[in-house]
Amino acid sequence: MMANAFKTTVVGIEKELEALITDNQIQARIDSHNKILYARHADQRNATFQRVLETGREFDRDVRSMLLRSNLIKHDFNIRASRKL
Repeated sequence: MMANAFKTTVVGIEKELEALITDNQIQARIDSHNKILYARHADQRNATFQRVLETGREFDRDVRSMLLRSNLIKHDFNIRASRKL
């Protein structure tokens, strides 16, 4: 038993785990009836999908910036600051 390994009571370890779960320090849930701790794994597929979307947005922004810059250079478009006398 986990309580024996940590030299505490089942009730004590259950309360400690409850506090950790409530504070979002661990991702798990407790089966109080069977005294089992179930770890919840982050949704890897969703996280990967979100990273791919963000990378796509960054790529799109970068490509548009490069196209704008190349067109400005191609058409010799210059903006000069006005001088105040």
